[in-house]
Amino acid sequence: MNEVYVPWSPLYEIGVSRIDEQHRGLAALISEFHAALGAGKAREQVFPVLNRLVRYVEEHFRDEEALMEAGHYPELLRQRREHEKLTLEIFALAERSQRGDAEITEEVMEFLKSWLVDHILHQDKKLEGFFRDRGVPAGWAKGL
Repeated sequence: MNEVYVPWSPLYEIGVSRIDEQHRGLAALISEFHAALGAGKAREQVFPVLNRLVRYVEEHFRDEEALMEAGHYPELLRQRREHEKLTLEIFALAERSQRGDAEITEEVMEFLKSWLVDHILHQDKKLEGFFRDRGVPAGWAKGL
């Protein structure tokens, strides 16, 4: 199954290269997770992909928060709380999956997809305007 579950769109870009690359990476991982499910490779592929997704999300949130902190983003604390909530949800999903307590279904895939798209379009896109007006902090590649 080679379908792209979360196709990338330029609408998701916020204009900071490192963050945009990570968002593309998250979309690719979610698509890979979906492909593993569709191939019926639940135990041998799904859990390792989900683990990579958890680690990638943690790294991405750290980088995104460092960018916001460096740029004195006024909604940093709210974003940090949102990141913590989403990280806990993904950790819980991974743990239930590993224990075999939860069947990974299309509903979970929809959660991951909508979480990524909604988070980018409703939270991270605010960064685009903020940094366009104020400039991206030194050390962060940008495309604005």
